Amino acid sequence: MYLLLKKLYDNKNHIADPYGLVEQIYADFDYPEELAGFIRWMPATEPVATLEEGASRMDRKWQNYLETAAIE
Repeated sequence: MYLLLKKLYDNKNHIADPYGLVEQIYADFDYPEELAGFIRWMPATEPVATLEEGASRMDRKWQNYLETAAIE
């Protein structure tokens, strides 16, 4: 799962809907809790004012997951 998400993150600017692929990975791995923070249809844990702010927060959570999982 980590390798798929890392490769996708590294190439997300070249993919039309990277978060759609993240959601597929989320489903394929039986909805792991550690990915919930960067799944578009999951409720936000903190309020967001704009779509851009929400997207930026999801991107940071994705990056944080990759950094944390790489250490483990």
